[in-house]
Amino acid sequence: MIDVGEEYDGGWVYSGVNAAHSLPPSWSHWLTNISAASHEERNRVLFQEYPWLDLSPGSWRKVFYTDGHDGGWERVYIQASASGVPDREDLWVGIDGNELDWYPTGNDDRRFLEWHSKKGFAPGFHVIEFRQSTKPKKGRMPRQLCSIEIIEYGAEEEFHQKKGYIGNFPTYDIYGRKTWRPTNEGCLMRHMQETTFCNVCQEGLWTNLLRRLVSLHLDVVNASI
Repeated sequence: MIDVGEEYDGGWVYSGVNAAHSLPPSWSHWLTNISAASHEERNRVLFQEYPWLDLSPGSWRKVFYTDGHDGGWERVYIQASASGVPDREDLWVGIDGNELDWYPTGNDDRRFLEWHSKKGFAPGFHVIEFRQSTKPKKGRMPRQLCSIEIIEYGAEEEFHQKKGYIGNFPTYDIYGRKTWRPTNEGCLMRHMQETTFCNVCQEGLWTNLLRRLVSLHLDVVNASI
């Protein structure tokens, strides 16, 4: 139906209409700022891991270092996924001992947890921690930490997070190699809670469908001659 590849970090399939291996990208005609065709949105992934860890034996902790706002990193995004945490009191998440809030879904399914901060980390070492606060009831799934990623961003003029902005957003594969995607978090191929594809992916879909319709029409015409 459509030639698209992954847009999330840590994968290995970066191809199709939504992946650029050099700049300017193939979607230059969709750019919000046409004059910034070769501009890369400034961010970096501090770390990304897939623990797939049952938290029953104890907590999961990660120590990381950043030059923070001294390095011009003005904003932070933390995304984690966990399963077996239907209620708010089931899981404790914190940075440097300070608890991070999250909303419950009421079921055991794997779900994504997100935290946005308009204030960057202070320079130095920090600790992020996940631990279960209650034991699961008999027959229920264990409290499991599935994945964790922390990303730092420059100021808005360096990394545009505004909804609908189309630019050149870095994406890093499992080996740390970089490609570019069209939006920050504004496409179903990047964010599973989005409900639509971005303009670039939609264009690829329609182009592919129309190409097939034209081919089918030509086949019908040729068959009738």
